[in-house]
This record gives sequence, C-alpha cells and structure tokens, in this order.
Amino acid sequence: MHEVLIKENFSLPVQKLFELGEPTDRWDNWDNYLDLSIGKEHINELLKIVENSNDFFNCSLEDELAQNHVYAPIYAWRILAQLKQKEIIYLLVKLLIADPDDDWLREDLGTLIKTLGPDSIPQVDELLSNYIFDPDFDTQNNICSNLSEGLQKIGLLYPNFKAECIKILEKHLSNYQKQGSLINAYICHELIELNSTESIDLIRNVFAERNEFGSPIHADEEHAGDLHNLELLLGLREKDTEYLNLENERKRRWEERHRSHRLIYENRLKKIRHLVNFEKSLERKKQKKVNVKKKQKAARKRNR
Repeated sequence: MHEVLIKENFSLPVQKLFELGEPTDRWDNWDNYLDLSIGKEHINELLKIVENSNDFFNCSLEDELAQNHVYAPIYAWRILAQLKQKEIIYLLVKLLIADPDDDWLREDLGTLIKTLGPDSIPQVDELLSNYIFDPDFDTQNNICSNLSEGLQKIGLLYPNFKAECIKILEKHLSNYQKQGSLINAYICHELIELNSTESIDLIRNVFAERNEFGSPIHADEEHAGDLHNLELLLGLREKDTEYLNLENERKRRWEERHRSHRLIYENRLKKIRHLVNFEKSLERKKQKKVNVKKKQKAARKRNR
C-alpha cells in the first residue's frame, strides 16, 4: 500500500478524514470541518492528501475501511479552502484536467472558490485567461464553467465585490467570437444569476450572429436559454406575443422530438421482443426434437 494511504502516517486530527466516509453535504452547504480540530498546522498534511488524490481514488475497495479512505481528499481540499489557502484552486484545476469526469471535482470547484472568498478573485481571473482558449474541449468547458460559477457565487455572497466579478466575466465574454459557444453560454448564465442588467448589450451581441437554422453561432441556447428568456430574467422584457409564440414553438419541437424518440425506442423494443420470441421458438423446436429422440430411443429399447 502507498504510504500516503496509511492513516497512521498522519496526525490524529487528520486521521479523522480517513474515517468519515462519503460526504453528505454536497453542493453549496459544506459543514464546518474546522470543528474537527484541524488548523493551519496541518496544511502540509492536507496538501499531501490532495496531491495524491489519484492514489486514494484508485485504491482497492475490498473492505469498508478502504471505501472510507477514498473520500479523504475531498475533505482535505474543502478544509484547505476553509483555511483560506488560495493555492488549492490551482491544485484542484490540475486534478480536474487530469480527470475531467470526476463529479466531486466538478461540483466542488465553484463552492471552493466561494469558500475562499474575494481574495481568490485574481487567481480565478488568471485561470480563466489561461484555459478559456484551451484546445481541449473537456478542459475548456469543465474548468471555465466552474471558474465562472465561482465568480458568480462570490458576487452573490459578497455584494461589495459583485461589480468586480461582473467586470471579469464581461471581460472574458467580450472574446465570444474566439471561444466556444458553450463557454459563452456559461458566462451569460452567471451574469444573469448576478442580475447584471448592464451586461445586456454584450449578451445581445453574443446572440446576434445566427446560422441558417436561426440558432446563435456564439452561444449554446440549451445551456444559456434564448435571448428573450434572458431579457425576461433581467426584467428587461415582459412576456409578449412574440415570446409566447417562441415558447409554444419550442414546446412543440420538444414534444415532436420526444414522440420521435419514443417511436424509435418502441420500434427497437419490438425488434428485441421479436428476436427474443424467435430465439425462444428455436429453443422450443430444439427441445421438441430432443424429446422426440428420447422417446424414439426409449421405444427401441422396449422393442429389443
């Protein structure tokens, strides 16, 4: 076993992280882990756990003890955030790049930034600048969407820093023609969450250029919503006939897609049932032949 997985190699307060099991406080509402008597004197131990997260996540789950060990890095990075250790952002981003499908990393990054508070804003801005044009799709979307969410959370929790968070989000959205439509959608969403009415002209520009099907080129409507709805959310538009018609058309298209998918599913199910019945029929015929042969063999024995 790797030495970092051995509980006894850590101080008694940090050893508690190996016993807690799966966290029940997901999303925004983290417990106060400093109540575990873990403080700044344990930072190096916590960093060691987070830096070796892969050893924990990939360890054998043969017994209950090992299953609890798996979650130690999650508690460690949360405590580092509660201890206001800003370097943990870089470490978590590095881990997320290495494993873009890790749900815990993706869910925790935004809340981790909020927990660090306004002092982390420069680091978030720097990381957004570093990764918003990253050629790797997963890296770009996983990292930047969560970084943007982190700024939104800080802006809502600390009103005195809301304007600064909006300014940074607008700065990165202003490059909408050079970056992915999904990233633009995420940033638009965070600006709406911050009720940034002053950003509406920029948002309208993002949605302005459209393809031959009428969909915006630089914003993913499935994630951001359509422009009418964004204006509604900002209180800049009332529900009018045009909007209601768009809503009805969207609903009609959704129901049509749903019916289409349902038909495809039902047809596939019919084919599967047909194949199953066909195989059962072959099995019955095969068994019938076997039974006939058994009867014929028994009859020959009786006739001897």
